[in-house]
Amino acid sequence: MPPSSADLRALAARALALLDGEAQTTAWWERRLAIGEYGVSDIEQLAVDLVVLRDGRVGTATTTDVGEAGLAAAAAAAAAHAGLDGDPMGARHLRDPAEARPHRGWDPAVPGLEAAAVADELAAVAGTELEIEWRAGAGRVAIASSRGIDAAEQRSFALAEAAAPGHPAAAAIGPAGVDVAALLAEARAGFHEGAPLPADLGDYPVVLGPIAVAQVLEALKPDLAGPDAALAARRGTRVAAAAINLSDSPRHPGTLPRALDAEGVPRCPVPLIQDGIAHRVVLDTASGASTGHATRPGHADPWPDHLVLVGGGADDEDALCAPLQLGLHIPAFLLTAEGGWRLDGARIVEGGRRTDAATGLADVDPLAVLGATEALTARQRLVPTDDDSAITIGATLCPALRARSGLTMVG
Repeated sequence: MPPSSADLRALAARALALLDGEAQTTAWWERRLAIGEYGVSDIEQLAVDLVVLRDGRVGTATTTDVGEAGLAAAAAAAAAHAGLDGDPMGARHLRDPAEARPHRGWDPAVPGLEAAAVADELAAVAGTELEIEWRAGAGRVAIASSRGIDAAEQRSFALAEAAAPGHPAAAAIGPAGVDVAALLAEARAGFHEGAPLPADLGDYPVVLGPIAVAQVLEALKPDLAGPDAALAARRGTRVAAAAINLSDSPRHPGTLPRALDAEGVPRCPVPLIQDGIAHRVVLDTASGASTGHATRPGHADPWPDHLVLVGGGADDEDALCAPLQLGLHIPAFLLTAEGGWRLDGARIVEGGRRTDAATGLADVDPLAVLGATEALTARQRLVPTDDDSAITIGATLCPALRARSGLTMVG
């Protein structure tokens, strides 16, 4: 039986008692279940992360030995590690406690899932026609600190992705929210006869499906995080089309909710771009007045994990394509090791209709795409980040969009 939140709180408190000065401990449990082409993986883990702050230096250690001897050894290791921090910052500190709002991001069915039963259900729906990668996870975390933080939360997720053009995917807080049959129908619709045609080089107006939009927003994230981010420097100025309203909303009912950041600070919704105007960026304690977006205690490394792009008025992607005499419809990209954007499942749009399949390598400017956005679908889709941990997984909730520029075919 997995440990309860109360069990983890007690474990975090025991570990904290072994640390001197300013310190934090995080006790966590998670289960990761994956079923796909390469087999079934079912992993459960219990561990404690220990963090100490000494004269602007940060030391960390993690242990899965949660007995007294194991915790004591990890406490000594964290203190010793602080001496190796070659970049001390006098302003480093932890936050005082604040109450976090609860969320509904936990499905109690996930910890009890039986791998064999899930595999049988997938086989019954998908058969051998299409490969499905299916993952689920459940996690509990408790954080204690010398500043008085004593917080806990539990999260879960389930997702599926089809090996088909555009790699359609679906995600939810639990398996009941993932319609594998509907995902397979979408995957079948993405196949085409014959080899795709190389797209001509040059700039194109584009219709991007929600997965492609989420990938564009993922590439934009460094510009949204920290006081030195690009959008922080342009606060109050136009950076995108008036139709763009983007926020980081960790409690949005359509996402995978999260209450706490890595420092135990409540996650706050942050309006990033409002009506095309740069508004705010996400922060952690070390980088300023924290918005609850720390990824590493004591370090200036904030990150937006729950982006929400507000939808527009278009009925669907066909409606977005209708005004285009010549363009590209791109459901998703395959990101290359060199940072390129290869079309995945794309089709040429001619006379307002999707026609031949297209392939090629693109250069994509995320902010230029948002600046050239003309229309968005009303319907949004939840696209998970590439993370197997129920404790840290994020997601982007976004619609499809049409942009008149921002993408150049280069190969």
